[in-house]
Amino acid sequence: MLALAAVVHDAASIALLIIGGWRALVGVFALIQGRSTAREVRLEQGVVTFVLASKNVVVPATEIEEFRISRGDLSHFMPIRVRTAHDGVVKVAPRLCGLFQFLIELRRFNPMVEIGEPF
Repeated sequence: MLALAAVVHDAASIALLIIGGWRALVGVFALIQGRSTAREVRLEQGVVTFVLASKNVVVPATEIEEFRISRGDLSHFMPIRVRTAHDGVVKVAPRLCGLFQFLIELRRFNPMVEIGEPF
């Protein structure tokens, strides 16, 4: 209905309709992805806790196999992918405070973890 109104009234408003629709679609995608991304990661006594919006995922540090950025993410805006042995892939927010200290402690508990470049 909005598209028909844009066509009838003014051709310049079609571009605004397309831009606004695209921004709304990107916003909905960001909301959906934000609910499934861990905003906090804790390492306590050999157990890693990923704190998501609706739940906590608890994984022993020895079961984490890989910790790497998403492919093609040069500016570090996409979630970090953490692959575990039993829980699959957990997505983590890309700009966490204390990430390097966490990775050092994780390496201490699990020397076999693969940490991708560039971290």
